[in-house]
Amino acid sequence: MVVAIIGIITSIAVPNFFIAHNRAKQRATAAEMNSYGKCISTYQIDAQGNVPDCDGDIFCLYSSLVPAYSGTLTRVDQWGNTFLYSNFGAVIGDGGRISYELRSCGADGLPGAMLEKDSPITAFELDIVLRDGSFISWIK
Repeated sequence: MVVAIIGIITSIAVPNFFIAHNRAKQRATAAEMNSYGKCISTYQIDAQGNVPDCDGDIFCLYSSLVPAYSGTLTRVDQWGNTFLYSNFGAVIGDGGRISYELRSCGADGLPGAMLEKDSPITAFELDIVLRDGSFISWIK
């Protein structure tokens, strides 16, 4: 009887712990991406509106921002996957770009669909996307 009760409690608690753990990773990843966004905005002020010219290279982006604009940033999300960075948009000044996108590929590490407003709360494989300082994917 006691073993059955422990089994029932475990079957309820373990999935809820998994969901809470991944939601915490999702929120911490979004917070880190927000820090990148603030650093890039400050960089843009100093670079006459240009974003770092590091298309596709998170290590170049990191080197462009640390330590000048932040004491520390991570290059990976909370699932251990490298952030993806791209710059695009109008070319200004010395050929720099004015827009950027920073992406976390979520728990599965594969680029794909973004979190949307109606996505299930357990859709941790969906991408989190920050574009020009604003999240364009839905963070719950």
